[in-house]
Amino acid sequence: MNNNVIYEVETRVYFDNPDEAMIALPFLKQSLDNEIEWKTGSYGLDLFKSGKLLRVSEINWNNSKKNFLGYKEPDIGKLYNIRIEQDEEITDGIQDSSIVKTLKGNGVLVTPGNVDEVLRSLGYEEFMSFAGTNLTGKYEDLSLKLLSCPILKYPLLLEIEKTAKTLEEAFNKEKELQDFIAGYELKSRVIKKEPPTLLYEAVFNEDTTGGFTIDS
Repeated sequence: MNNNVIYEVETRVYFDNPDEAMIALPFLKQSLDNEIEWKTGSYGLDLFKSGKLLRVSEINWNNSKKNFLGYKEPDIGKLYNIRIEQDEEITDGIQDSSIVKTLKGNGVLVTPGNVDEVLRSLGYEEFMSFAGTNLTGKYEDLSLKLLSCPILKYPLLLEIEKTAKTLEEAFNKEKELQDFIAGYELKSRVIKKEPPTLLYEAVFNEDTTGGFTIDS
């Protein structure tokens, strides 16, 4: 597996406001120490409907702007979300992008200025985008992201993520997340649908549970 390819293992829970989240998980007050403004575009509607995700993101953190190209394989999680994920920083340009190669493209230089053109040349048009603010941080081996995006059905979500290098390890991490959710009595707050899927439903007014294969 390429060194920029990992198994992302994650779940998310909703809250009505940040204070509610801090009460449910007191360690968040110390853990969420980075504030990030972001915007993300999703590309390739047919690709999305097959369960895959192709995105271009811009993040602003600590007066620094960075750009990323991301790609995820379909969700194979049993209870939460497990995806093979690739992320590449393209801020200063990247040659021989492994994501472009995954999409059957050539080893062209990909930059923030031409990434839209590169993806369109491969047949992947941007079909939706959204923006918001995250508070991010770490707690033990968990990556945490408190995502605020008013357009979504759940405008405040806490994403809780682990990573794995093998499929077997990924399913073990999924069980660890299950134990974590149970330990903090958050099972009733779990949302399996990922933010891009929630956005699709909000923008296109279509319930994806019956529309196509994506269910995360």
